[in-house]
Amino acid sequence: MNASAKMNAKGAIVDPVKRRILVFPGCDLNRLLEYGPFPQPGTLEGIPIKIGGEGEFVPKHLENKLGEVNWCWAKRSSAKEIARHFFSSVVRVEGTERLIRTRDGEWETKPFRAKGFAVVDTTVTLRASIAHLRAIPGKWKHLDDPI
Repeated sequence: MNASAKMNAKGAIVDPVKRRILVFPGCDLNRLLEYGPFPQPGTLEGIPIKIGGEGEFVPKHLENKLGEVNWCWAKRSSAKEIARHFFSSVVRVEGTERLIRTRDGEWETKPFRAKGFAVVDTTVTLRASIAHLRAIPGKWKHLDDPI
């Protein structure tokens, strides 16, 4: 950080008719523009631990394997379906998150908007998942150099 930014200062050289000839941005030097929101598809996964609220869209809270609670907004009809898996099943919620880059250069996430969900089969092992992926047919598997 430059000295003028630390002192919260800025300045300019002006001509006799008060037109700025040269501007010294100082504390405004690193002030960025705010960008967004940028919609981005995403997923959240966890066990539903809290659902409900007022209005057409209601919050849903999902607790992941690490004990962290992520929440999103969903239509009441979707929330009602997810409520059947309350405290019992892991669900994967698909939807859209919105990101905003603030003037300080930080990324801020706006509430995740859920569009659909699926119950996650937690009994499938990594070994079984890899075997399933390897069984998918593909012409590239028979090439000498697929890259």
